[in-house]
Amino acid sequence: MIKTTMASLTDRNYKKKNGEYYGYPKCCINHFVDNILCGKKSILEYQKIYVKNYEVSKNTGFIPCTRHTNLILRNKIRLEDLIRNRKCKKKFPNDIDEHLKQLRWKQLHQLQLRKVLYEMKRTSRKTK
Repeated sequence: MIKTTMASLTDRNYKKKNGEYYGYPKCCINHFVDNILCGKKSILEYQKIYVKNYEVSKNTGFIPCTRHTNLILRNKIRLEDLIRNRKCKKKFPNDIDEHLKQLRWKQLHQLQLRKVLYEMKRTSRKTK
């Protein structure tokens, strides 16, 4: 059973409002929030499972749901086509500074993953 705290509810609401501000579809917002923020999966687990979702996001910070990812991969729609009712004044993707932040975020997570894998290998060698 997943524990729900006031902090997690607040974070969920914040992320959902944030997604709406940028004009992301509700299904994509819910997919991300439900899988990451509810504790079902860590960011690293999410990245492993939803590799295709990350690939089509083009490091924009918007990670579409699986249904939309499959449509994008079949060239039925473009990532940009999903952005509607955007309240943010900047065009999608967000300004270059935001885009660079997302790239740095991705690189940081890749570095963290490498550290975890290294530590797992090191620990397994010690136990043998």
